[in-house]
Amino acid sequence: MTFGNRQNLLQFIAGRKPEELTTYLRRDRANTFDKYAVAVVVGIKGIGYAHIGYLPKGISQSVAVVLDNGMELHADVKVIGGYGYKETYGALVSIAV
Repeated sequence: MTFGNRQNLLQFIAGRKPEELTTYLRRDRANTFDKYAVAVVVGIKGIGYAHIGYLPKGISQSVAVVLDNGMELHADVKVIGGYGYKETYGALVSIAV
């Protein structure tokens, strides 16, 4: 969540209303670090899409298998953090079948 300008993206997303956001889980088969990589992408109504990071390795393997089998998953993101001068932002991702 700290790579590139993801902190700025998360801060921007935190200021949006939940109904303006759509969360997508997308397989990243080209990822050289994790063959089960699952990207978290947030659509922001009227603006575009923001890749905010990846699911942790321990979770991504299970989710990748589900996505690879063609099952649809629903996801929501809640941005946390940013409360103090140096506190970074993070994201909680809820996933449902």
